[in-house]
Amino acid sequence: MKQGWSNNLIDIRHPFFNPRWRRVAVTAVTTIWTVFELSNGQILWASLFAVLTAVCVYNFFFNWTDQPED
Repeated sequence: MKQGWSNNLIDIRHPFFNPRWRRVAVTAVTTIWTVFELSNGQILWASLFAVLTAVCVYNFFFNWTDQPED
């Protein structure tokens, strides 16, 4: 059974992320945003983006397998 759009709102295993450069770009943006928030003294937002960066690193580089196209 195919899932609806609401179940795939944040789908980190989507075939869109198969090219490595896209995974690197998303991870770089979250890392840069973490540093930006830290430089402005916003610890809450920096923590949120640091966790998001960690999730990206783990799922995109340590636990990644290419996904079949739909």
